[in-house]
Amino acid sequence: VSANGTTLWGGTSGIDLTSSTLSKSNPKLVSDGDGGAIFCWTNDNAVFAQRVGSNGDLLWGENGVKATIGQPSPLRYYQWWPSIVTDDNGGAIIIWSEVIFDDRLLQEEGWKYIYAQRFDATGTKLWGDSGKEVSNLFLFSSITKYIFSDNNGNYTVVKANETMDPLIRVEGYYMQKINLNGEKQFSDEVKLFTLPTGYNLENMVSDGNGGLNSIISFSDLNTNTNSLYLQKHTNSGLPVFSGDYGVEVVEGITGKKINDRIYPSTNLITDNNGGAIVGWIESSTITQFFAQRFSGNGVKLWNNNNVNVFNNNVEFPVVCNLQSSSEPVRSIIDSDGNFVFLSNSYIKGLKAQKININGETMWSGCGEVVSTTQGDKLGSKLVLTGDKMIAVWANNSSFMFSSGIPNLDIYAQPLYSNGTLPIKLTTFTAAFKDSKVSLNWQTASETDNQGFDMERSTDGITFSKIGYQNGKGTSNQVSK
Repeated sequence: VSANGTTLWGGTSGIDLTSSTLSKSNPKLVSDGDGGAIFCWTNDNAVFAQRVGSNGDLLWGENGVKATIGQPSPLRYYQWWPSIVTDDNGGAIIIWSEVIFDDRLLQEEGWKYIYAQRFDATGTKLWGDSGKEVSNLFLFSSITKYIFSDNNGNYTVVKANETMDPLIRVEGYYMQKINLNGEKQFSDEVKLFTLPTGYNLENMVSDGNGGLNSIISFSDLNTNTNSLYLQKHTNSGLPVFSGDYGVEVVEGITGKKINDRIYPSTNLITDNNGGAIVGWIESSTITQFFAQRFSGNGVKLWNNNNVNVFNNNVEFPVVCNLQSSSEPVRSIIDSDGNFVFLSNSYIKGLKAQKININGETMWSGCGEVVSTTQGDKLGSKLVLTGDKMIAVWANNSSFMFSSGIPNLDIYAQPLYSNGTLPIKLTTFTAAFKDSKVSLNWQTASETDNQGFDMERSTDGITFSKIGYQNGKGTSNQVSK
C-alpha cells in the first residue's frame, strides 16, 4: 500500500505468495530493506520463505524456498511455528520448532529442537540444507520462542522448556545467541527464569542493546489477587532487576479479571532510552488500559502514577470503556519520541491515544477514532513511516453461519501527529434551505490532504458519494 493509501499489488486482493494448494499457517514477515518484504509460513508441516519485490514480483520462485530438506521415513522431521528477523543484508533469518515423528509407532517421538536458517537476498540457503540447530536437546517445548537482532551482528533466540510437573509448568526460559554464520555464542544456553504454576510470560521485546525486557503476570487463586512484573536481562542474559521476576508494575489487585486472567492483553515496547513502556488491561465493571514508563534501572518515571490511557480526559471513565476482546493493545514510538497506543473495541471501533515522555495524554477525550466500522478488530498493527503512523487491522464485519466462514476485510488508516485526520477542523456547519443542504467548513491546517468526499444517507447506515471538494495538500493557513 502506498503512502496515500493506494493498493499496489494485485488490486484489492493482493498477490499469491505461493501456488501450492497445501494447507498453510503461521505467516510472518519482515521488510527486505528495499521496498519489498520477506515472508515465511508453515506449508504442509514444512517451513517456506518468499521474497516479494517492491513492484510485487515473486523473487524466490513460484512457491518460495524451503528452509530445510527434511528427512525420509521412518523418522520424519516436521517444522512448525516459524519466526523471522531481517539479517540487515537483504535477507532474513528464520527459526522454527522441529519435531520428530516415528512412522513405525505412528506418534511423535517427543524430542524437539529449535532450528534456524538464513537466506540471502536471492533466496539461497546459507546455513546448509537443513539449517543450524539453535537449542540443546529438550523433551517438551512450548511454541513460544523469540528471535531478536542485538544490533551488534548477533541474534538472540529465546525458547520455553515445558515440563510435566503440574507445580512447575515451565522449567525455564533459555537464551542463546547466534552470529551471521549460525554459530552459537554461548557454550550452554543461559537460563532467564522459571515460571511456576500461576506465572505467565506475557510479552518479551529487545531492549535495543542486546538485552531483553519481559512482562510476567502472576495470579494467586488462593487470595484472588493478581500482579504484574517487569524484568530486564543484559546482553549476556543476567537479570538486571532484583527478585525472581523483577520490579512490580502493579501490586496485587483483587477481583479484576478478563477471561479468568488479570492481564491477558499486556503491551511492552522499549522507550529507546534504555527503559520500557508497559501497558496492561484491567477489567471489573468497565475495561481500562493503563501504562507506565520504567527507566533502565527499574524506576517508575511517570510520578508513580499509572496513566489511564483512554480515560484521562473525561469526567466519567465509563464512556471510554474499551470493551476489548482478547486482542492486545498495540503501541509504537512516533517520529517525535512520543508513545502512541492503538486499542481494539468491538462496539466503539478502533481508537488511538498519544502520550508524551512525561506521561501526559496528547489527544483529547478518549483518544482519536481510527475506525468506527462495526465488527471485531483482529490482528491490529502499528508501523511508522516518515512523520505518520499506519494502523492496519482485519475487520470481522459479520459471520456467515451457513458456511461457518467469518467475513474478514483488511483495513489501513494513517495516524498523523495531530490525530487520525490529515486536517485540523475548526468549524463545520450545515444549513437546509429550498430543499438543499449547504455545507461550510474551515480548517486550520492540512497535511497531504487530497480532498473531501461528500456523502448522503437515507438511513444513517449506508452512504453514497454525491460530491467532492479539493483539499489544500499541505498547508498551515486557515482554509475555507
